[in-house]
Amino acid sequence: MYDRYTFRGKRIDNGEWVYGYYSYIPKSIFCAHDRHFISRVLSDDPDDFDIAIIDPATVGQCTGLRDRKGKAIFEGDIVQGLDRVCYVTWHERCAQWDCDFVRYTTRDLLTNGLAAVELPRQAVVIGNIHDNSDLLEVKSYA
Repeated sequence: MYDRYTFRGKRIDNGEWVYGYYSYIPKSIFCAHDRHFISRVLSDDPDDFDIAIIDPATVGQCTGLRDRKGKAIFEGDIVQGLDRVCYVTWHERCAQWDCDFVRYTTRDLLTNGLAAVELPRQAVVIGNIHDNSDLLEVKSYA
């Protein structure tokens, strides 16, 4: 079960996605490089956990929302809702999750927007900006 405090990131060693708690250790006299980790508990035993070094460019937080199919929505996910494709991002100035417009999927129905509060009712996750960058391409309807 993912909640809004769950993060995801791609492992550096094999490129697989891992989900859990994010932590960061800056470069210091004890550590030669910055390190970004996702840690997760594997069982009820508190000593049974896994730590994965991840690519910091792929870190994304769970929004706490689910799409209309019940899939957890993370920062960086690409969603399709109504007539448009958007990607989920955090807007610092507004202090809220939002959907940045990418493109329309049809030219017949042009809505006024897809707000983050509409995600559970109208959107479905179709990919993410790290694995499916081709979904961000703007297509013309000539």
